This record gives sequence, structure tokens and C-alpha cells, in this order.
Amino acid sequence: MTRFLRSTATTMMLIMLASLLAACGSTVTTFPTPSAETPGSQTYTVVDALNGTLSFTAPAGLRSHGDTEAGLLTVGTSDAALSTSAPTALPAGQWGLAVGALPKSVAQTLIPKGQTVTPQIILDSLKVQMMKSVPQVTFTPSTALTIGGHEGARLSGTSPQGDVVLLAVTLDNSFLIGTGVVAKGEMPTREPLLTEIMASATYTSGNK
Repeated sequence: MTRFLRSTATTMMLIMLASLLAACGSTVTTFPTPSAETPGSQTYTVVDALNGTLSFTAPAGLRSHGDTEAGLLTVGTSDAALSTSAPTALPAGQWGLAVGALPKSVAQTLIPKGQTVTPQIILDSLKVQMMKSVPQVTFTPSTALTIGGHEGARLSGTSPQGDVVLLAVTLDNSFLIGTGVVAKGEMPTREPLLTEIMASATYTSGNK
């Protein structure tokens, strides 16, 4: 199941070449904007190949990995949750989250003129690629969300090995895409934390 985290960087590149689908109408749900950093949390950061900076706040002491080339920042409860390439089941209580940034200038040039890319369009395209790379996962339809005061979207899936949620958030200059994996049946208790981490995420463009 944790191959989701390893494959997210590749998939985010594929998404820019995939057909961007029209978003479906859906109910909008609002998640609260996270408060200031509290004791027991810390800021995780990676600087990508274009000198852009991706940061978010998450519980302190997590295992973490920053992929400078892909611009991917990953945190989790164990090394296995970050880097296991085989689709093995996560033990109870374990989870991982990988977050990357997709510049709006790149996304917008890859759709027909006159159309506007949205978080839901991105997740629908990502779903197509994930269904090819991890076919044992069954996905539900994507839905629109407001995350941390920003337009966003959510896509969830499940397999015999565990559960996954994909979250996309619109920022001023980019889209942030997060892929969270948790032990089977634990998404209802883990997703609020994953969403709060995504709500805290920021991306600052560097010099190209």
C-alpha cells in the first residue's frame, strides 16, 4: 500500500501529460484553518530543484524525507510508511503523507484554451494514473472541499492492504497535492490530521 508514497512524484509528472477531465458538481465541505503551531508539532520543509520551498506543520518526531529533484515532502510514523515499495499492509496505527507542488503556470498550459484547471480536475486525472499503477485500489468519486480557506478537492480509495486519500489545494501560484495512506479501516480517525497538515502547507516559488 505504501507504494503510493513512492509513486506520487512520478504520478504528479504524468498528471501534467494526462487529459484533464471536467469536474463534476458536488457538495462543498469546509475544514477549519489550523491554528498557530502548538507544542508537539514542528515545521517540515523541502527546497525543490527550482529553488521553491514547500513547508507544512505536522506532529513532531515523524520520520520525514525531502526529495529535492521531485519537490516532494513525505512524513510518516515509520520508515516503512515512507519507503516500502512493495504493496504490503500497513500495521495498525501507522500512516504516511506525501505532498508536492504543481505550479499553476504549468498546469494551465496543458489544458485547452479557455478552460480553467481546478483541484478536482487534477485529482480526476491523478485517479486515472493511479488506477493504472496500483490497480488493486478501488476509488470513490472526487468531491470539492475548502481546506484551510482555499479551494480544494478530495479523492479516497481502499484496497485489502489499506486506505488512501488524495487531497488537492489551490494556492496563489500553485496546486498542492497530498497522498495519504493509513492502515485498513483507519481513515475516519486519521483523515482529520492529514487534512490539517494539508491546510498548513505553503509553497513559495523560487527563481527559475
